[in-house]
Amino acid sequence: MDEMEQLREMAFKKARFDPESDLQICEFLGEFEKGLAVYESLMAPGAADDRWAGLCHLAHGNRERALECLFRSVERGCHAAKIDLARVLFICDRVEECQKELQEIEPQGLSRFNQAMYFRVTAIHRSAFDLVEAAKLSERSWRVIQSADEFVFAAPRILHTLAYIYQTAKKPEKTDLYLSRAEEICVTRFKWHIKLTRLDLLFDLNRFDEARELCAELIDCPYPLIKSSGMTVMGCIELSLWNPEKARGWFEMAWEYAGRHNMYDNHFISLSYLVMVYHAQGHASKVQLALREMQKYADNANFNQKFLLRKTWVKGSYQQEDVVLLREVEAFWLRAGNPSEVLRTRIYRLSMSMKLGLWDEDVLKELDQIVEHMIAEGLTHEFSEEWLFVPELFEMINRRHGNLLSVPAGPHIKILSIDREALEIHGAMIKLPFKKSFELIVYLCIKKEASLDGIAVDVFGDMPRDRARNYFHQIRHVINHKIKSITITYDRSTRMYALKSEHRLSLDVAPHLEGQKRLEGIFLPSSDSDWVIELNQRLGE
Repeated sequence: MDEMEQLREMAFKKARFDPESDLQICEFLGEFEKGLAVYESLMAPGAADDRWAGLCHLAHGNRERALECLFRSVERGCHAAKIDLARVLFICDRVEECQKELQEIEPQGLSRFNQAMYFRVTAIHRSAFDLVEAAKLSERSWRVIQSADEFVFAAPRILHTLAYIYQTAKKPEKTDLYLSRAEEICVTRFKWHIKLTRLDLLFDLNRFDEARELCAELIDCPYPLIKSSGMTVMGCIELSLWNPEKARGWFEMAWEYAGRHNMYDNHFISLSYLVMVYHAQGHASKVQLALREMQKYADNANFNQKFLLRKTWVKGSYQQEDVVLLREVEAFWLRAGNPSEVLRTRIYRLSMSMKLGLWDEDVLKELDQIVEHMIAEGLTHEFSEEWLFVPELFEMINRRHGNLLSVPAGPHIKILSIDREALEIHGAMIKLPFKKSFELIVYLCIKKEASLDGIAVDVFGDMPRDRARNYFHQIRHVINHKIKSITITYDRSTRMYALKSEHRLSLDVAPHLEGQKRLEGIFLPSSDSDWVIELNQRLGE
């Protein structure tokens, strides 16, 4: 008995149905490589063979080959292939074309299986606009599939779609319900897709220990698409725990693996995080290389907007027009009906406003409105992988809203400047060499970035300029090579210095700088610098 005959026997033991093609059996059983090998061996493949070859390509993450096969299938007379073509067009962000294909389908003339798939794909399309209607369409798909011969193969996929819609709607209990039922009845390798969606749910709920265990399982699975996704989520978990070096390793692995297997979506997503990690670690050349690679795959409107957000953020030295550009990105996501991406972009825009000194009552009011929205919609666990890149905003939200955001259990650097001068790293007090070291750290923490001349004037006062510059470089060398948890970086393009850390960093005087309360003690008590005296006077008023 040859391998294909064994697969037929295996499929018919699970359900008696009339397959359109041997490739349908391969796709149902998750034997995608075998299906594509069968397709290549056919002397004259038919329209149905084209359809199921397209779905095997899609399962491998090769959407371009999937489109090629599905267009061919439709042109050769397989009307039902329009269902799958619409689905791939939606995945490719060609939403209007997806809608057009769906409108041309007459579901009444389809088999029960294809009717159920039609309602499922229509639900996926509607999920971008109306989640309530999408859920109803998925439920209709679920009712139709009950009497189909292909129930055992199709039912888990429909339940998986329902789970996806409820996850998008931020209803974790219903998501878990439908995922559990899908797992219970799944008898094919589609179980890996169900596990991947459960991983997304665990990550969204910040249940990182459970997510890590499931990631390890997925990374060991036989499917490249699932494997690559597991690596990417593992990187996101490490970012959420403020471990950028570990995250970088996973993203680099996912990027290389996805590229090797022509999985361009996963390739792009891994790159989008690598750009941010490289930027946070001060690897300017790697940032530019990753950005150029990322741009190659920003081949649809959604990916282009995600690319613009990353590209604008990693510039480092911002202008007012950068804030305007991020407002345009927000407007795009509003029109697209994607509230998660709207919120993500706003977080970066507000952080950029902080760095530009555009922080006023209107901006604070917007921040509080965003936080209220996050609370109302149950989104306080969202974007855990992004907060590492906007630590000042993270700390501000927690100060203003009672530690609302999950505080990572990892390293925490405290800069204590009121009535004392101390640097606490991972719970231990660090002794700093040189008298002006601590003041310099606080100065850069408040200023965000400063020129060497500005530092010399403000921190080193009346000291001769050449001596002040020498003193600064000595302090910088010691901090960068002895302390390591924090570094003073230099941007050659702007000639500005900045304080950087891969860990969570908090400054005790920050609430007073934000005007939340009057300063009762003395800020930097040992300093006689003019900027410190002026700040003490202003904060004490």
